[in-house]
Amino acid sequence: MLFKTRGIPLGYIKYKETSIIAKIYTEEFGLQSYIQNGIRTASNKNTKIALFQPLTLLDMVVYHKKGVDLHRISEMKTSYTYQALHTDIRKLTIGSFLTEILIKCLKDETKNEELFGFLFTSFVALDHLHSNDFHLKCMIRLGQYLGFMPKDADGLLLQLNFLSPNFIQKISEIECKKWLHHLFESDFEVSYPNAQTYIPQTIDVLVEYYAHHVPGFGNLRSLEIIRSI
Repeated sequence: MLFKTRGIPLGYIKYKETSIIAKIYTEEFGLQSYIQNGIRTASNKNTKIALFQPLTLLDMVVYHKKGVDLHRISEMKTSYTYQALHTDIRKLTIGSFLTEILIKCLKDETKNEELFGFLFTSFVALDHLHSNDFHLKCMIRLGQYLGFMPKDADGLLLQLNFLSPNFIQKISEIECKKWLHHLFESDFEVSYPNAQTYIPQTIDVLVEYYAHHVPGFGNLRSLEIIRSI
């Protein structure tokens, strides 16, 4: 049957001579795999393959049948056209980092409209904001949607006393509390004084926290790059 859904591609692999298999997180069906034939031919003059670039925001019409691992797409178009996310090097780096985290965390073929809505609006915000701690706030909120991140900074601080005590030692306890409360409570566009001083260490701590709670999380290839921006 045909269904309408929004989708966010997380990546694709080449399949045979001209096809791809794409992983797309959908609003209606959670994480799904879609095969697209004939998209890599030299004579193919359309730009459809660009629609499968990670974090593209899509409106889709798909064939979906329960119990099937590989589905097909009938129609697709961009739901929102990025102005900077795929061209601005800093935003592109943040997007690549968050894509890798999503690949490791989103493994459920279950509808979750709230999580999808959060991701959709977050990537639209990333496209037009210039926040230096966007990726940290996004990781915290994503962890809350996935059920393992505490609801407030005090809860995380309590857990970090056991998981990453060195983090709190490197930053004074009062400043650490202020910084974490900022990440938990402020909107994406709200800045924090001297945030860049704390961001690299906080990335490491949040990645460690994710690795502790997400089975098979492993290493992040983009970690060194995101630390440097």
